[in-house]
Amino acid sequence: MNTTENLIVIDSAGNSAPTGTTSMPLIRTGNWGWAVESCALRGEVAQAVKAVFNTLPENYQLAFTFTSKPGEWLTRARVWARLLRPALPDNLYNQARLSLTALLESGWPGPNPTGTQTNGNRP
Repeated sequence: MNTTENLIVIDSAGNSAPTGTTSMPLIRTGNWGWAVESCALRGEVAQAVKAVFNTLPENYQLAFTFTSKPGEWLTRARVWARLLRPALPDNLYNQARLSLTALLESGWPGPNPTGTQTNGNRP
């Protein structure tokens, strides 16, 4: 006798699933944790930038989850500046810009704007 023949699965809403199937809860974690910028920012600044990030359309968020190619980092920094300037108070905006600029200048996680590879250490 196949043990799945007698299996009845009840989901969180109380609905039974077809015999032989299982269900698994899914948790939506968002895209922020996959963005390089989430690694460069901490504390209040990180929360403020994350709040702006979460207002972006899904396709924009997904685009930020990929590391920029050589030559694209400056464009990415400019996009962040345009997004953050109207949304953050001056002190948080300036802290975010400094942190993101440090990330850009460090070359982490790839080539810096000059195209030379750094040691890859995080800022």
